[in-house]
Amino acid sequence: MKFLCILLINLLLFIKSSSTVNVSMTFVVNESENRHEKLFVVLKEAIVLTKEGLLRGHYHEDKGYYAFLGVRYGQPPIGSKRFKRPVPERPWNGIRNALKPGDDCAQINPIIRAYHGSEDCLFLNVFTNVLPYDKHFVEPLPVMFYIHGGGFTYGSGNDILQDPQYLVEKNVIVVAINYRLGPLGFLCVGKSSRGNMGIHDQILALKWVHRNIAAFGGDPKQVTVFGFSAGAASVDILTLSSLAKNYFRGAIAQSGSMLNPWANILNPVAQGFRLGKFFGYQGTSTDELVRFLKLIPAKSLIEAATRKLKSPHDERNVLGFNFVPCIEENEFGYEPDYEPVLKENPVDILKHGNYRKIPQIKGFTTNEGLFFIKNLLYPTPTPGLFNKSDLYYLPANLDTRYEHEFNIPYLVDKIKSVYTRLSPKSVTDALVTFGTDVFFVHAITQELRAHVRNGNKHVFAYRFDYDGYFNFAKRLSAPVGEPGIAHGDELGYIFGAVPIAYIGLNSENTRIERMIRENMVTMWTNFAKYGFMGIRYGEAPIGKRRFKEALPEKAWNGIRSAFQYGSVCSQVPPITGKYTGSEDCLFLNVYTKILSDQMEFKENQPVLVYFHGGAFYTGSGNDLISGPELLVSQDIIFVSINYRLGPLGFLCVGKESSGNMGLHDQILALKWIQRNIAAFGGDPEKVTLMGFSAGAVSIEILMLSRLAKGLFRSVITQSGSFLNPWAFAKDPKEQGFRLGKILGYHGESTSELVEFLQNVSAQDIVEAAMNDIELATYDRNPLEIIFTPCLHEKKYKKHNRILEHHPIKILKRGLYKKVPQIKGFNSNEATVIFYNTLYDTKAPTNFFKSESYFLPANLATDKLNYTDMQLLVNAIKTAYLSVNYPIFSGKNTSLLEALTKYGTDIFFIHGIWRSINEVVRSGNNNQVFVYRFAFEGNFNFPSRFSGAMGQSHGAGHGDELGYLFTAPLFAYLGTDTRDKHPTPPGIWDGNVIWEPIRSPKNFTYLNIKDTLQLRHKLPFAKRMAFWDYIYDHYGYKLS
Repeated sequence: MKFLCILLINLLLFIKSSSTVNVSMTFVVNESENRHEKLFVVLKEAIVLTKEGLLRGHYHEDKGYYAFLGVRYGQPPIGSKRFKRPVPERPWNGIRNALKPGDDCAQINPIIRAYHGSEDCLFLNVFTNVLPYDKHFVEPLPVMFYIHGGGFTYGSGNDILQDPQYLVEKNVIVVAINYRLGPLGFLCVGKSSRGNMGIHDQILALKWVHRNIAAFGGDPKQVTVFGFSAGAASVDILTLSSLAKNYFRGAIAQSGSMLNPWANILNPVAQGFRLGKFFGYQGTSTDELVRFLKLIPAKSLIEAATRKLKSPHDERNVLGFNFVPCIEENEFGYEPDYEPVLKENPVDILKHGNYRKIPQIKGFTTNEGLFFIKNLLYPTPTPGLFNKSDLYYLPANLDTRYEHEFNIPYLVDKIKSVYTRLSPKSVTDALVTFGTDVFFVHAITQELRAHVRNGNKHVFAYRFDYDGYFNFAKRLSAPVGEPGIAHGDELGYIFGAVPIAYIGLNSENTRIERMIRENMVTMWTNFAKYGFMGIRYGEAPIGKRRFKEALPEKAWNGIRSAFQYGSVCSQVPPITGKYTGSEDCLFLNVYTKILSDQMEFKENQPVLVYFHGGAFYTGSGNDLISGPELLVSQDIIFVSINYRLGPLGFLCVGKESSGNMGLHDQILALKWIQRNIAAFGGDPEKVTLMGFSAGAVSIEILMLSRLAKGLFRSVITQSGSFLNPWAFAKDPKEQGFRLGKILGYHGESTSELVEFLQNVSAQDIVEAAMNDIELATYDRNPLEIIFTPCLHEKKYKKHNRILEHHPIKILKRGLYKKVPQIKGFNSNEATVIFYNTLYDTKAPTNFFKSESYFLPANLATDKLNYTDMQLLVNAIKTAYLSVNYPIFSGKNTSLLEALTKYGTDIFFIHGIWRSINEVVRSGNNNQVFVYRFAFEGNFNFPSRFSGAMGQSHGAGHGDELGYLFTAPLFAYLGTDTRDKHPTPPGIWDGNVIWEPIRSPKNFTYLNIKDTLQLRHKLPFAKRMAFWDYIYDHYGYKLS
């Protein structure tokens, strides 16, 4: 392990070391035509000009932020506008004060148990620590848009327990909003009141942010929505809604899901008529009902809905939330001029995957139900609660209208017995566990699985599990000393609270609490800030551009989003065996820590550019195994790229397709980096290339190519060389015509062949290359790599030749730029690659299938007669298979080990060794560092997943990557992570990395306690399986 640390440290020093660079920074101010970006600072007040007019805010010295409070984003939804979609606020003259919060939306406050608020409540608050023309302003800040909780019944953006001070300190802008609640926000009865007015309020506020946040120093293209409880359910809805798709780039949902039984209603129309009947309406017309309810005072409506109205599920525990989101189109039909929030049921949307896949954080607390079981709703839990009617224990979103189809009493008895067994000593504890599972955790975990199953690779899960002094929700709702982590307890570690909440607390007795708060706030804000993914560096190489050098991407107007990976290049991954990707794949990803602390920016950082492996036919810059967190945390900028693969990247048949398009892609990406990396805080003079396997081959070729001269200053090549027998095509033209023949071309013209192949689908070409071609050299090529780099013929145009001579000739003559290099290999490379294909029960038969099978494909054996070839083959066999051979005597304990040594030597180490020697001989003898990686540990992921670990000693191909990159968390199942420190940028002294869920079956989550713990087993697994069974039979089916 010590060697691994030394290797990583040296790698980082290697790419960072350079002479001092003088940095100059230029700030350009764009004048707005309508003067909407001007700012005047007057004493402790600040005036900004929004699209609607001037606003006066003020600066809080004690909190370190500007606050613009009570900013109206919508006209008062009163009178004829009640129950309607909100209307944007009109422009105004003069200066409006934004010095105090606007009214909360009409509600019954659950603490004081009294009505307060107003219908005129469409206000928001903006908090920022810098404004556009402050002397410290560098560039627009990310925006975090907060949606409060409260069961769609109470709460506001003015909550005294949700001060954004700690978030704003991390250089983000926080916007907190009000939205209509109860029947005023969610009366859902027909075309006169379609419901979801509160969600439409949220969308209108997002549009306001999109128009105006730049005036406050924010970036409208870098908005993350986050919400708690009902706010989290709202975030889910916004994520699926086409109405909101252009207004945010990431989502954080805390302790809530749109699939929770309290977050939707089965029969909203009946609930609306029940409200009307309470006030005396006896009719059946929805239009008349709405006109009638518009005449009722808001206070009366809210009091009736909250306190007096009988729930449509009065025998079912729905927490008393009677007016919540509904599915508009399902209820009232489609209208051409009306677009609903959701066009279909969220369950169906998740099943079909027809929604925007954006980065998400979703999670819950350990004992969510504690808040509800022990708060004012259930002040004295008794065993009698378990004696309620049968329906009380069925979630409201289970459809029990057809009771004759299943045995409800039996189902309820099963539920009761399960939770009684879980907490046999306490009925209260049983109810807490029941409430946690039914009202929160089950739906949240089901939704997480659905997102992952639908291909979202950026879904992060957490469980908050710390019981401390900042657990304000429990302190308000449960007796002192009550154990558990209640619904809302994590908010005290994200937001600040009023001073009274901290009475009796000091820096000594809250040391752990403050540490956890720093963790939480940093993770939430990092999520809002990091990573530029899917940046296009070249035009799509499609149509007549197929098989040609790619063109640089054209300039564009406006702002492009870069928060999702671009498509991988067309390929058939060996794991799935199914085609994936696209020809339109020339994307790169930039990861940097610099943007997280722009105020302290001092100098441009070194840049590490990674070329993925995959034998030139699979892989991408989005690879799960190449997470950049470890490297980025060391103050470098990490760039990963896609490049064309297989025949689309390496068809080499003549002038019309001269091959090496994938290498030209890499050069184009490096040119993009030279032009643009300074904008990300990178230094174009300190670019290091790092590549694994085929990526290492690519780097060696670029190192010798005049086309790449000046684009990088040092290289790191891992487990690959252009001298490996699989790295160069021996007869690429024959391979090209063989491909054409399989797809239907039988001519002999290269130009006709290329034209023919340009009209075949990319999928057909890639699948044919992978599945159908039998290479002439197959009997000497167990790797079966078909389309790889080729040597251009001299008749090709000189300006586009990657290499003008054979690499060995270039090396021997020293005709290349000598740059610092790290080169290396693993001790047992072949154990991973061949274990599942050669080292099975048929291994001896496979390996002796022909006399030349032992001969590397790049040996010139065509001049040998049969006798000489036989002697050569026998010599190789003897060397590796005979126990009497002096070199291997006593070392091979099995055929497996012998064949592994053979594959390691011939396919990797020998070519790498030859390359090292030639580089040193050419005069580059003071800048070449060589390593041999031989560590066997839990992070040797390729060996573990191939089944080779334990079968053969040493490190297999790719095993070192687990110690340089962060893998997907399912890779860490069953491992001890204490020896590794893959801490995300900004996390204090952490020793784990938080990674997305990659498989619904491998439920990885970050346990947030006094330490951060990586866990790999679904919490409450048996209970979740129990509810899976119930919902599989009686509810929605997502698992």
